[in-house]
Parts: sequence; structure tokens; C-alpha cells
Amino acid sequence: MGRVRVPAVLAGLVGLAAAAVSVATPSSAQTIAEIATGNANLTLLVQALNDTGLVPAVANASASLTVFAPTNDAFLSLAQVLGYSGNDADEAYGAIGAALANLSPDGDAVPLLRDVLLYHVAAEEVMSGALLAAGGYESLLNGTRVELADDNLTLIDAAPLVDDPMITQPDIDASNGVIHLISGVLLPVPITPASTMSPEPAATSPPADDEDVCFPADATVQTADGRTLRMDEVKTGDTLRTSPTTTGRVYFWSHADATGVHPFVRLVTAAGATITLSPGHYLPVVVRGAGAPALAAAASVAVGDELTLASGARSAVVATTTVHRRGLYAPHLTGGAAGVLVDGVWASEMTTAVAPAVARPALALVRAVAAVVGRLGEGAASALRLPSGGGAWTALAPRGEAVVEL
Repeated sequence: MGRVRVPAVLAGLVGLAAAAVSVATPSSAQTIAEIATGNANLTLLVQALNDTGLVPAVANASASLTVFAPTNDAFLSLAQVLGYSGNDADEAYGAIGAALANLSPDGDAVPLLRDVLLYHVAAEEVMSGALLAAGGYESLLNGTRVELADDNLTLIDAAPLVDDPMITQPDIDASNGVIHLISGVLLPVPITPASTMSPEPAATSPPADDEDVCFPADATVQTADGRTLRMDEVKTGDTLRTSPTTTGRVYFWSHADATGVHPFVRLVTAAGATITLSPGHYLPVVVRGAGAPALAAAASVAVGDELTLASGARSAVVATTTVHRRGLYAPHLTGGAAGVLVDGVWASEMTTAVAPAVARPALALVRAVAAVVGRLGEGAASALRLPSGGGAWTALAPRGEAVVEL
């Protein structure tokens, strides 16, 4: 859902938690399942948990979970976004089920509903203070992260066209974790209001903004000795895999910014590999119907196009979505391979900010300079970091097309 910012003077999680002291909350002797079942505002959530077989998980007395619990009004709001025009809670739940069934290849809404619910759960107790400190949480939906917006109340999901839910009552203590009531349903995929997920293909032109042409902080790379690092853990001088048989040393960053939440494209392959990168970042792609790979901006990749995996094998894209993630990172490596393994998929080090025909010789020159500067130590090497967006040289250079020759 779209990113929301409100003035800092508005109450954040800490204020809500303090206010909740005067609100009667269930005894911590009850499990999450028992608290939800006893709350008249959570009947649709309980029904969804029953329908997906997840009640035992939240009833497990030995578990430690956090549930971001949509209220009945939250489900009603989602149903209305999907095209339901009434105000009946049971009918609204049915409308959501029908919409999910339309999205399922076999017409079964349950697996998709289960994914939505898992997106609301963290596999540990995350009180409001810890949520604020972490800036979000890792969900049980394959570890997909949900970010906390700058207002410290709004949770940012993967549906930018729908209002993001806010935490309305935090820190409802349970014997097996904690519940935070929220005003909307978190969505792990983008949807278009008054319809289902947008069936439109990915954009076929590169983004106009040069700033966001990087990887998020939680994207992963593989070191030469087989370790997996988050992008924000990589340091200048680290040696990473640049092809199935080669490695390169990080000598230069065109972006290395841990702040802010930014939009990225997420590409999911049939083999299960998923890469998250900014819309203008190039990666080797075999466009559907073409024989040879080309460099394609992430925003131009469509279902059916093929990406190259860590093994060198190709796998077709089965889904493209927009997600919001924290940080902007763009490392460059020695060796001239002009690529890096990210999230198990081969990506280029180039972006649409500068046309590859210009970027290649420019980066070769920077590599040559780095070979000299690197001998002077980390302090000198740190000078090889462009200002955010690449500075004046990227502003003057021609932009890259959406798809170019590899």
C-alpha cells in the first residue's frame, strides 16, 4: 500500500502504548487465539484463521508470536477496495474470498488467504518498542519484511495504490505473544482498487528518477568463500561472486544509503529465486520469444521472460510486483564482469541512469583508478563514492533504454 507520512507531532507507537494503559486489555493468561475469539471486532480474522487452518498455530501455548490483527472494519475496507459496495461483514468476507479465488490458478482462495495471514505474523514477540527500533518486522510469509513508516504508526506493504494500515492499539499481551490491532489488511502483492491484482504488464520504459537505481539493504550477495551477506553488510574490499566462475572485489559504490524506504521491483522465477531491485537496474534477460539475452531494466521485465540463476541456468519470471524496502545500495566490482549475484539471480552493475555504451568505458576507467587508489588504503578508496544519484556526470550522460544489447 502507498507510503504514508504524517507530521512527527502526531502520536507514534510510544504514545499509543501509553494511552493503552487506561484501556482494558485481555489477561496475558490467554493465548492469541483466545483473545481474538473473545474480541467482537476480530470475528472475521478468526474466521480467516479457521478457514486456513492457522488457529492451532496461534493457540499453541508454547509459541512466541506477534499478530498484526486486522479488525472487522479492516476486512470490510478491503472488500470495498475490491469492488464490494455493501456494509455487511459476512458479505464482505465472502467478497474477499471470491476475489482471491479469481486470482488462484485452480480457483481455491485458501492458499492465497493463508499467505495474506502469514504476512501479518512475526515468528517472535515484537512489542511496540522493538518494532520501532527495528523499523518493521520479518513476516512468516517467506521472511518478507513489512516496514514501519516514518510516522511510527503506519505499516508499509506491497500494494501502493491502497491506503496502508495503521496500528490502532499496540501491545495486547498474550501468553504466547502479542497482538497489535491494525486498521487495514496488509497485502503482500499489489492490487488495483475496485479490481483484483493488476494484470497489466510491467512498464516498458525506464523510470525518470535517477535516484532509485539500486538494491535494497536486505538484498543478499554471495562472497567468494560462500557466505551470504545482506547488501548493508558488504564493505569496500569484500570479494563477491560476479559470474558462476568469477569473483570481483568491491571497489566503488554509486549508492550506499541506509536511510529511507523506496520502491523496488520484485521478480519471482519459476525456480523460486526472487530478486528485488530498483526499476531502472539492468539485469541479463532473455525476453520471451527472443533467443539471445539482453540487458533489461527491471521495470521492463514481464512474465515469461527468463532470468539467469546462480547456477547459470535460466528460469522464467512468473510474477512481477512492486515492493517498498529500506536503503539504496549499488556496489561496483573489479574484474570487468559488470555483474553481481544478487538474491540468487545474476544482475548487472549498470542502470538506466547512464547508457551502457557510456557506462562501460567510464566504469573501466574507475576500475583502473581504483587499482591505484586501493593501494593507498580504505580512506583513499572511500573517495570513489559518487554523491547520491551519481552527481553531475550522470546528469550529463545519456540515459539507457529499457532494453539494450548485452
